[in-house]
Amino acid sequence: MIEIPEVVRHQAVNVGADDWLANLNDIVAELATSWSIIVGATFPDATEAYVAEAVRDDGELLVLKIHIPREGGFAQSEITTLRLANGDSCVLLVDYDVTLGALLLERLGPSLRDLALPIDRRHEILCCVAERMWRPAPDCGLPNGRLHEAELRIQLQPGDLMIFNNMAVAHGRRGTRQQGELRQRVYGRRLHAEAQSQLRDGVLAAFRGRQ
Repeated sequence: MIEIPEVVRHQAVNVGADDWLANLNDIVAELATSWSIIVGATFPDATEAYVAEAVRDDGELLVLKIHIPREGGFAQSEITTLRLANGDSCVLLVDYDVTLGALLLERLGPSLRDLALPIDRRHEILCCVAERMWRPAPDCGLPNGRLHEAELRIQLQPGDLMIFNNMAVAHGRRGTRQQGELRQRVYGRRLHAEAQSQLRDGVLAAFRGRQ
């Protein structure tokens, strides 16, 4: 019996993935067989996926990650990104199963937090990695950031709705919004595709009306 972190369990229930929770043991067993791995301890800090240690039959140390199934194509986007990067500035994608939202990844060392690096040094490292990862990727099916940037320029009021990566979020303002800043606490809930489309149309209409 695998161990599922409570945060992951609650997230799955919130998005209606009860069947995924019920079948997760069988999914892990299926992947263990097809990828010739032994699945070990669960990583307790995961939030959006089941993540666990894995060891291949040749002794290679890996990580098994299985996304919670939900709208938005998050697993597909991650798989595409890692496949295109091919281990350059990010974890190496060893194998994947799009249907199951599963990734087999190389196992990395301690996190920047675990290494207790000063926060400025962590930011420097993350920015360098992001710069190396930032590259053209035409016609690969990944989301386009232009719409997201346009949405961020909308002046939001308490209770307004906006779309972030196919998630409808209600905003309650906290503090002040300076030029070029977005200081808001975000409360999110997922909507069906039709409702997402209607809200997105409303957001774009509001944005165009304020240009």
